[in-house]
Amino acid sequence: MISKELDNFFEDIDWKMDLDELINVSKLISHITDFRSPFTAAHSQGLAAVAPALAEKYNYSKRECKEIKAAAYLHDIGKLMVPTEILNKKGKPTKKEWNILRSHTYYTYQALSTSPKLDKIRNMAAYHHEKLDGTGYPFQLDKKDLNLSERIMAVADIFTAITEDRPYRKGMKKNKVEKILTEMSLSNKIDKDIVATLLENYNEINQLRIEKQKNASDYYQDFREKINEKRLFYLLKETSNELYK
Repeated sequence: MISKELDNFFEDIDWKMDLDELINVSKLISHITDFRSPFTAAHSQGLAAVAPALAEKYNYSKRECKEIKAAAYLHDIGKLMVPTEILNKKGKPTKKEWNILRSHTYYTYQALSTSPKLDKIRNMAAYHHEKLDGTGYPFQLDKKDLNLSERIMAVADIFTAITEDRPYRKGMKKNKVEKILTEMSLSNKIDKDIVATLLENYNEINQLRIEKQKNASDYYQDFREKINEKRLFYLLKETSNELYK
């Protein structure tokens, strides 16, 4: 069960809001999640650029693109249940720590199960580590269980993770990204058509990611100077309440 504090936070949100308001709230929530670790301080922001850009290539409507953007902002909220010492560990995690890290997708699913209105967004958010061959997590879903939007999210998440800079390494170059994504698609891990679409539009989509993550990183650095982690959750919750009174 999700923590009482996080549970209460989601129960307090009025999910009758329109989609634009949901995106704003989701973006605030993504800052709560991402700012707990310098390793992924701009990750959700990058995914929120990549996933809708990919969806547009499949002629998604504006509303559908907004839904996938909201899901991108929310995809890692389950990491609020992962101790920061595990999130920020520089070395290889132990088997126990790895299992705790993997559990974040389950907690994302749980957190977004508070309203039936969120089911579509919940699934896109929580299934980003599922694989077409059934070897992913948290539910070991396979290709028959994963729709196009959920497959887009999975590819977009991997792309964002391997192209973004992290404190301990630079983002991968285009040739290595192409190699990894192609190998994963040939191994039936991720959708080969989506990979092909992404690679065909690589420069355009990657530039969107770069711009979005630069803005997020600048915001993160500024934020770190003003507030410590202990107060972060409560400040952003208070900000959210003020925005939607």
